[in-house]
Amino acid sequence: MSLNLDLLDALFAVRAQLTELVVRVSPSNDDETAYLTQLVQLRDRLNGAINRLIALNVSDATAGLEEALGKIRSADDDMTNVTRDIAGVKTAISIVGQVLTVAATVVSALVAL
Repeated sequence: MSLNLDLLDALFAVRAQLTELVVRVSPSNDDETAYLTQLVQLRDRLNGAINRLIALNVSDATAGLEEALGKIRSADDDMTNVTRDIAGVKTAISIVGQVLTVAATVVSALVAL
């Protein structure tokens, strides 16, 4: 598989895990609802980043793509260990923040080409 498809697959995997977490967690108060809402918004931002990468036609020659892929795969592994509760939601918020940073770096590199 090409590096660009690997990158998109890794992003899709993280997004799928976020969706699973959102569906499984039931907040019991306003604070928990706020965390879950934040996670949903971050998942939507991740979806936007995926769409931008698809539109930009990621090239295997893009510098740093392998490193970005490694970071996203690591985040996906981290998501596998996230508990399906509000504590897990808080952890996932941090993880998806890191994924969005990596995705933004790749988008910026592609736009600069």
